[in-house]
Amino acid sequence: MSTPRMNIRSINGCYTCKNRKKKCDETYPECKRCVAMGIACGGYPPLENPDSRGVMRRARPILPKRGTTFKVVTPGSSRHSVSHASASTSSQAATGQSQTANGEKNRPIEPPGQIMTFSQFPDPPQAHSAPLPPLNTARSVATQLIVPTQSRNALYNVGMPPADSFASPNPHLPTSSPNSSTGASSLELGLPRTANNRLGEVPAYLAPGQMDSVRGPFEHSWNKSSVSAQSSSLGSLSTGSSRSLPSLSFSPSEEDEASDDEDPEGVAQVMCIAPTPDPHAQSNTLPFVLQSYARWANFSVFEPSRIAYQLKDNILNRFSCSQTSRNRVILIANAITAIGRDAKFNARSTSIVAMLYDEAQQSIAHVTSLQPAPRRELDIPLASKAFDHLLEMLLLQCWAIGPRNLMGLMHAAAPVFRRACPEPPEQLVSLPRILLESEFHLRQFVESDVLLTLVSGRSMFFRYDVSFTEETWGRIALEDGLQWLRGLPGQFLILLAWINRLCEEFGTSVDPQLVAAVETRVRDARFIPGISSDPILTVRRLAVKECWRQTVYVYLYMALCGAGADDPRVARAVKAFTRIINGVKPGHNPDNFLLIPMHVVGVAARRRHDRDSIRRRIFGLQKGANSGTPPHTALIKLTDIWDRTEAENRAAVWSDLRISAMRSTCRNLNLQPSSSPRSVGMEGLYADYQDAYGDMEGVVSNAGPSTSIEAQKLVKRNIIVDDQHPFDLDLYIASYKGQAAIKRLRFIAASSTTLQADALRLAIEQVKAANVDVNLYHQLVTEYNALPSVHKQITIDQDWMAKVKATKDAEGDRLQVELKTYTTNLIKESTRMAYRDLGNFFRSLGDTGNALKHYSKGRESCTTAGHVLQMNMAAVELLVEQLNFAQIYSYVFKAESALESASTVGAGASSGKGTDKPDAEYERARSKLQLASGIAQLGQGNFQKAAWTFLKLEKNVDDWLGTLVAPADIAIYGTLAALATLSRSQIKASVVESDTFTYFIEQEPYIREIIDAYTANNFKVVLELLDRHSSRHALDIVLAPHISLLTSLIRDRALILYTTPFTSIRLQRLADAFGLSLSDVEAHIVRLVREGQVKGRVDASEKVLIATQVDPRAELFHRALKAGAENEATARKLILRMKLIQNDLVVKMSKSQQQRAGASTAQDEEMGGIIEVQ
Repeated sequence: MSTPRMNIRSINGCYTCKNRKKKCDETYPECKRCVAMGIACGGYPPLENPDSRGVMRRARPILPKRGTTFKVVTPGSSRHSVSHASASTSSQAATGQSQTANGEKNRPIEPPGQIMTFSQFPDPPQAHSAPLPPLNTARSVATQLIVPTQSRNALYNVGMPPADSFASPNPHLPTSSPNSSTGASSLELGLPRTANNRLGEVPAYLAPGQMDSVRGPFEHSWNKSSVSAQSSSLGSLSTGSSRSLPSLSFSPSEEDEASDDEDPEGVAQVMCIAPTPDPHAQSNTLPFVLQSYARWANFSVFEPSRIAYQLKDNILNRFSCSQTSRNRVILIANAITAIGRDAKFNARSTSIVAMLYDEAQQSIAHVTSLQPAPRRELDIPLASKAFDHLLEMLLLQCWAIGPRNLMGLMHAAAPVFRRACPEPPEQLVSLPRILLESEFHLRQFVESDVLLTLVSGRSMFFRYDVSFTEETWGRIALEDGLQWLRGLPGQFLILLAWINRLCEEFGTSVDPQLVAAVETRVRDARFIPGISSDPILTVRRLAVKECWRQTVYVYLYMALCGAGADDPRVARAVKAFTRIINGVKPGHNPDNFLLIPMHVVGVAARRRHDRDSIRRRIFGLQKGANSGTPPHTALIKLTDIWDRTEAENRAAVWSDLRISAMRSTCRNLNLQPSSSPRSVGMEGLYADYQDAYGDMEGVVSNAGPSTSIEAQKLVKRNIIVDDQHPFDLDLYIASYKGQAAIKRLRFIAASSTTLQADALRLAIEQVKAANVDVNLYHQLVTEYNALPSVHKQITIDQDWMAKVKATKDAEGDRLQVELKTYTTNLIKESTRMAYRDLGNFFRSLGDTGNALKHYSKGRESCTTAGHVLQMNMAAVELLVEQLNFAQIYSYVFKAESALESASTVGAGASSGKGTDKPDAEYERARSKLQLASGIAQLGQGNFQKAAWTFLKLEKNVDDWLGTLVAPADIAIYGTLAALATLSRSQIKASVVESDTFTYFIEQEPYIREIIDAYTANNFKVVLELLDRHSSRHALDIVLAPHISLLTSLIRDRALILYTTPFTSIRLQRLADAFGLSLSDVEAHIVRLVREGQVKGRVDASEKVLIATQVDPRAELFHRALKAGAENEATARKLILRMKLIQNDLVVKMSKSQQQRAGASTAQDEEMGGIIEVQ
């Protein structure tokens, strides 16, 4: 039973409500509760009376009615009166009674198909006039205050229904007054101006007809039915048929207990009526729907007062449109109410969200199944209509769906989005045009696309045209865009999309001038904050927008420049970000709108204080929420990044976010709405690997209505196999068997369209030969037959499937019976073997979870260290087969402990005769554990440790060769990791002259050629060989996510080695030596100089690299002092060790540990004698 909340009642209510012990809404001059109850309001105590804590309390200001007259006050100028068009009050609109405003003509209600849906939220009405001049950042804008004449005390009462004209940015900013400061401000406030550039009579609320006259030609006009037209259809709602209306689940006590902080701007008072009526009365359906939507607005919208009136009118339109539309509105209201304030799912909310999720998928699938209309203007409305259901899920994503489901919806809706854009198929979609001129649903899709890239590390679904003029840039700065929804200024959205596109095109080798241009735009970006009636809320909103600036800085330096968290620029941005959030009190607002910024900046946070600040705020949002929601996922990913970087003693890099996103995906499956069957073909194959192997999806930038449905689907990573990039599939797969061969064939089919059919055919043969997994066989045959390039389809062998299924079922039943028998009889040895056999059985079926569970349970029945070692080795082998890099370390550690115990016991119990066989088995097990550690280190991007692990590997791992890896794989993994991280002298000693690693090198001849060319300084041949065999590397299931980074590291290290001996060298010579273009070489050298890896300067005009001159004497002194300090520290440690040994405070090593320590010491002495030549 949940603990009831203890709310502190307000002491600022009227005398009547306080005497009746009721909660007062504190409305001046008379509270609405008293008026609704027909009781005379007793008034309020004076402001001079402090509360019990000595605080002077003021009653909460509310949004004024639409008939309010405002006074515009400009510093240094006289007051100009501003009158508002009269309109219906909020209570009248809630009950369906409305009036025409200023003689507005009644217009008929639109047909049901044209009524705007809840998802198509309005833009806050804005006045558009002449095109904007470029934004002048060298001058400030005078702050103007709007003072309502009804409440002169509420000085900042600006975030109100008149926000239709005042709170939204206008294309023109008022010029600064002569007395104002001329310095540029990062936050500027501005108000609309009239066409003659003077403040005059401007209506604070425009009727629908008036709005059409001032909106731009591309502005989304969503409120087309008049208020008076609504009243005619709403009058019969309470008496009409109500059997099909979904039931409401709202407790009237919740509203009375709500805290004032949940609705600081009185959005509920605008949308709802007071007091709260009985929720179970059918006539009260509309009030409770409005109340639910008001709760959603306060919970999920950055500036809810901007859309309060528009949202209410939109709900009234849908409620009066048709029975189907009304039912959907009530369904969404029930979802919002069921989830409640804690965002905790129950059976009811889960079923509602699942229904909405399925409807969204069905709506998108219906449109994608239709052929594009012959005329583009006919196809765009059809595609736009399909976004209705999708955007309802996007707007509920903070409560309802996690990143995985959201990504699936975005993936399905991407072709529909492209058909809804007016650009021709051969052009990129213009992002500035979407922000300035498009409808809300297009802007919402674009923003979600860009933000998902930030939190997942994936590529965007589309490449956008981000080019803009200075005039367009100024308009984006002043347009409200989607700031009212998430608090992200439009300029920063453009810059984030620009950074994403540069990352996709250039990686981290981008032109420094482009980086400088983005930096300048971020620094000079200006935005107009939304002013609220609550000053604290205004400060919070300013903090959110400034936090976005620091977030863009972090993303720019880490994602585009390849900087780590220890980079000074990144550290400076993180420090500024944490200083801002620490200055704002934690709470749902602003933390809900800082979730994505904290997600990004948290990757770069290194100080414990900064991490704790971010963790506390995210945990405050996550507390009470379901697993899989955005706060929960963000906390998992950041915790994983921080733990891994601390364990590896390094600074975080941007690729760590992608790795953590892969790991968190498997955990976020708590809410899984039913979806349509997974599509076959390329997408069906890739679905098993999209969350396990890095960023492999491409982008479709020019899909349009004229493109076929297959072409509009997002293209996955496609590895080209041709004469320049050969790959012999049959020869490659001959080195594997069993699950290893099947897994690699499926990965190849998902990564290359050229080899897709052949890989699937071979995979089907492997599965049928193994006689294990009939479900996988059926899936592979279905995917193979669905390929367009297949002319002769494969017939499913039903007899074989039935025979294998019966055999496996019988075997599984037999093993379960044996386990139960042995467990009952308490025979530990037999129980252990039964668990082992069941683990092997589930492993053959591909059921990793059950296999690992039985291996783990088998350890409980082990009686000797050798048995514990066998069970741990089986678990390690399973995890390596499944490439579960995170858990490999844990079981390797357990296996090593068991190995030490087993070898110690064996050495003490055995005599001199017959000890060779156990020792050989233990050495083989030790080599297998070393191989597993190397694969895990490579999979997690720890290349240097992986290189040393592979280079020290013995060749007595015959049991795993073919079943897990091939000898050629070990040669490739070890060589590429060594070339990327080790010096040339270390490579020569540990690779070229190594007796053990040479065995693996001989399995892949081109690896020997790469090593010989590298040691001979023939770097052009090295890069050519890497490019020629890039298909082989990219189609390796372990190496694929890291091959691009490894190739870049090898090239950078080669450039450093080549330029070290020279005091100056022409860049053209470097270009000739590496086989690269002059511009590419210059970009690489400039980046290395900036990162400090190359000591020198680049003469851009002469194209010459000039080395920095170093004083030999000063360098010698510095090295001598450093060596002296190191020797002193070593001597102190030796003295300390001597004292510990004398006092018998040292734990003695076992025999096996002494042997291993002796071997490593000998190798360290050998490596110490090598003189490294950089």
